Amino acid sequence: MKTTEYKELKKQLEEQYKQAILLAEKQRIDGITAIETVWKMLHVPRRKRQATIESQQQAEHPMDSNSLHVETPPVVTKSNYGTLVDTVKKSLTLVPETFTSKQVVAAMQQISGIKFNNSSVSNRLKRLAQDGKIERIKQGHGKSPSEYKRKITMNEPITNVS
Repeated sequence: MKTTEYKELKKQLEEQYKQAILLAEKQRIDGITAIETVWKMLHVPRRKRQATIESQQQAEHPMDSNSLHVETPPVVTKSNYGTLVDTVKKSLTLVPETFTSKQVVAAMQQISGIKFNNSSVSNRLKRLAQDGKIERIKQGHGKSPSEYKRKITMNEPITNVS
């Protein structure tokens, strides 16, 4: 082994070591953030939860060019506009007669200003179909969503939905 080979290999090992340290630090921060988020979800009232999480994340991990912190949006099951059921019902007035869960999510965001969890909306639509309030006309597969059709006029209340 020549001196130049030795120095090059040593330099590569040092670089690999630095990358491993950065990755480990990112994983530690992500793990702590996840644990803190769960803790706050269990112990902070819903209306104060998001403000508390955001302010503490900014204090603990200020965003700069060297920051590894990645923010994840909260999962929304209730908005200021009402429950998920109410917002789904109201959004059905904004979608075409045949629609997908993606269109309902977009309408819900337009109504409430909040992006709802796609799987929660999809599950709600399945329940509405089971209760006979809407009709599923095409079963979704993989990433393609199911298609639904309204069976009721939008003036009728959707009640007794589990």
